Amino acid sequence: AAALSGAGRDLYAGDAGTVLKHALDMLGRGLVRREGSGDRQQVRGVLSIAGALELSYYANAVVAHYAAPAILATALESILTQPDADQEIVRHTELMEAALQLCNVVSQEFILCPPCHRIEERMLDAVDTLINDRVIERVQEEEGIAEQQWARRFAKTLELDDDDEMPDPTRNIKYKVCKQPEALAERRRLLLTIRPLLEAYAATCRCLDSGSQKELEKRILNTLTEDFTQNKMVYGEAVSTDAIRNCLRLLRQWGVIDMYVENRERRMRLRTPYDKQAARDYICNNIYKFNMTTSLLH
Repeated sequence: AAALSGAGRDLYAGDAGTVLKHALDMLGRGLVRREGSGDRQQVRGVLSIAGALELSYYANAVVAHYAAPAILATALESILTQPDADQEIVRHTELMEAALQLCNVVSQEFILCPPCHRIEERMLDAVDTLINDRVIERVQEEEGIAEQQWARRFAKTLELDDDDEMPDPTRNIKYKVCKQPEALAERRRLLLTIRPLLEAYAATCRCLDSGSQKELEKRILNTLTEDFTQNKMVYGEAVSTDAIRNCLRLLRQWGVIDMYVENRERRMRLRTPYDKQAARDYICNNIYKFNMTTSLLH
């Protein structure tokens, strides 16, 4: 709550009990129920698919606030889950490269920084957030801080021409990955923040085909719903038409698909060479690699 308030978000004021009662009243008995009394009282979601999906929908309202650190944490996890990856130390350059790639993937979902600001600067702020939350720690403190300050100044400047040669200001910055229970819990929380979106995007890529856009969206939605009901995919928020459509917009932006109207029907077709599975898998791996399997989510 303090973080949200500090960021200028409107919050319902009051003690914890009052705020909880207000939230439960807003959700209603159709979505949540109370069990027990006094200190042993528990709040549980109503056991229904519709209820789970609706609760997941409401949970998305706070996702945007945590998007930047969640992107950075997911980028970190994608590095750590690579074969033979160093589980103790991660380089700043590698972390930022992965984070910026993921920023591009979720560019249809979030406005991560105001106009005339650079996304690199926002990711540097997210690095500070993870350091302050003790998810990662700086290595070579004095040198690292000086170079990170250099990096911030560099991120605020205009991009240089390709012919201009500048030393990499972040070449020596490294971070230690914290392994304390609190750090792992925070990493897990951040991963869960955007994981449903990545599940929806990955499902969209797997189902991608030419034809009616409406039928494709329906097929993807049915796939996600079936996976959710069979507990193959545990994120109800992933069952989202908006996420599917945003992924299709991203793929059009990447040149994977064309969208057009024929006989008053919105249709799409795979562009060459992405009409071949191998080429499609290659570019969609830019999404799959962030939807990685990790022990933190099991």
